Amino acid sequence: MRRPPTPAARYVTRACILPLGIVFAACSGGVSGSPDHSDGMTFGAPPESAFGAGTPVGAEPSAALTGPTGAGMGQGSAEEAVAQVTVERTRTSNGQSSQAMAHFAATKLVEGLSRNPEQTAMELAGLDRPLPHVGRCSNPLEYPELPLAALPELRLLDAGEVTISNGPGAAGTGAGTIVLAPRAFPSISSLASGVVYTSRDRDADALPSGAFYRVRIAGSERVSGLELSGRAPRELSQVTVGGMPLDQVTRVATSQPMDLTWDVGSPADRVYVDVLSVDDPDVALRCNFNDAEGSGSISSELLAIFAEEPVVLALHRRRTVSSAPAVLHGEALRPASRLRFDFELSHVVEFVR
Repeated sequence: MRRPPTPAARYVTRACILPLGIVFAACSGGVSGSPDHSDGMTFGAPPESAFGAGTPVGAEPSAALTGPTGAGMGQGSAEEAVAQVTVERTRTSNGQSSQAMAHFAATKLVEGLSRNPEQTAMELAGLDRPLPHVGRCSNPLEYPELPLAALPELRLLDAGEVTISNGPGAAGTGAGTIVLAPRAFPSISSLASGVVYTSRDRDADALPSGAFYRVRIAGSERVSGLELSGRAPRELSQVTVGGMPLDQVTRVATSQPMDLTWDVGSPADRVYVDVLSVDDPDVALRCNFNDAEGSGSISSELLAIFAEEPVVLALHRRRTVSSAPAVLHGEALRPASRLRFDFELSHVVEFVR
């Protein structure tokens, strides 16, 4: 059930910052069962909770690792740091687009919170998109109530020039290279401040699926230079809803489960589905599935939160390549790192009873 709102002066209940014109909403934080190891790492889980008709939900584990303290990061206090580079592609009936983003976040550890404070702050600032555990669903617009005073400020560090190459070997002949542009993070609240990096346009050909990628971070006085690499997944294909190809679906009955299928992918990857009301921005559902299963189903009980209305079905294939522990490298920090690919296929349908 949706929690009643608490006074905004004391608590945060949802993400309220919209960086770079993109909504990255926070997810509810209860879990049941084992954490999702989609990033190949194990982290502690927050307390149990429930969503909708008794369906447990969870939050994606953080890839931030505890790092040492040092000259560039404020001596004498424990801190966490993470570098995240995200490559996104979106395909709709109107065409395709792509973009890349990067940020280098550092924050002090806070004792007494059951959940990683760095991850919580990143989600609320709109810098990360959490997933429920595999096989479960959550409302991505809700968030457990947390006192603002308990959350650390995220410092988004300048990391020098950031370049992304893709193609044969991601270097030399045949490789395409873009340089990300540094931009001031919108200072809508005191939760985060500093610099984020984005691609300069949304050219779909600049960031292809299935290619090998290499990211080079030049480094700065605060962040040591580093390099990330990995192969992007294929875009989703052969997607069906109720046995019909996605692009042919116009109406979906919410009185029965919504069955989905797609081309089988890697067991290390995830396919998550966002169901978003076109008319009411407060109504949404996010479900997470193992890519290698090639299918998933969303129950009619969960779909009951939607009225008879148009909704966006957005299926995402996510792959994350990570991570090395944060270490001090001379006077600068070398943060834990992850390279994430998130490829979306979306379609508008009409929900009926």
